[in-house]
Amino acid sequence: MFTIYNNGTPTPFGSMQTVENDVQITNFALFSAAATGVELCLFDEQNQETRLPMVRTNNTWHLAVEGGSCFRIIATMRILPQERS
Repeated sequence: MFTIYNNGTPTPFGSMQTVENDVQITNFALFSAAATGVELCLFDEQNQETRLPMVRTNNTWHLAVEGGSCFRIIATMRILPQERS
């Protein structure tokens, strides 16, 4: 199980590991102007998935968690009818 450390920072983009208050944390940040929601999906040693909603600052989505090395990102967006083919 993963724990949200805090909302994280919107920079730098990507994932960055650091130690704060003797706790190893990973900050995740990505840019998306089109996303209406972003989930950070983390995987433990047994390949169990934990999904955490990311926080939006302008068009940057970010979150800091304790640990977290194997991950994927899921973004949702609204598609307007005229954009469908």
